[in-house]
Parts: sequence; C-alpha cells; structure tokens
Amino acid sequence: MRDSARIRNYLWRRKMVIESTFAINALEPWEKLIFFSVLSLLAFLLFRGTCRILPSQLVELQQRVSYYLWGKEVDDYVLRHWVAPPAVKDL
Repeated sequence: MRDSARIRNYLWRRKMVIESTFAINALEPWEKLIFFSVLSLLAFLLFRGTCRILPSQLVELQQRVSYYLWGKEVDDYVLRHWVAPPAVKDL
C-alpha cells in the first residue's frame, strides 16, 4: 500500500469515528454544513480569545504565584519581556 493511500485510509477512519461518535452521519448535508459552520466559528472564537487574553493573564498569574510561593512581590520583568510587545515600555 502506498503512503498516500495509507494516509487517506487513516483520515477516512478518523472521520468515520468522529461522525459516528457525535451522530453527525445521521444529519443531512445542509445540517452538517450548519453544524460544522457553528463548530468552526466557536473554535475560531476560542482560539482568538486565547491568543488575545492569555499573554496578559500569564503576567498576572506569574505575579500571584510568586507572591504565594515566596510571600513577596517579585519583579515581573522576567516574564513580561517574553509576553509584552517590544513597543510597550514599563512605566
């Protein structure tokens, strides 16, 4: 069996597992389109929200963890220079 045929067979089996697990194979084509459109929109919004919110939350999380572990506020420059864009300067 060629590699491309193996990959195609693997992807088809994965598709069948997902469709049968979530009963997507019982839907009509227009229902599948709506289902996957909504699912794609939600995945996009989750990914975008994670990319926009996570960097600032990492800085805050690092400050809280350092406070809880060592009992004092530690300079957050170590993580901030990895997370913040270079144009933003600390005040």
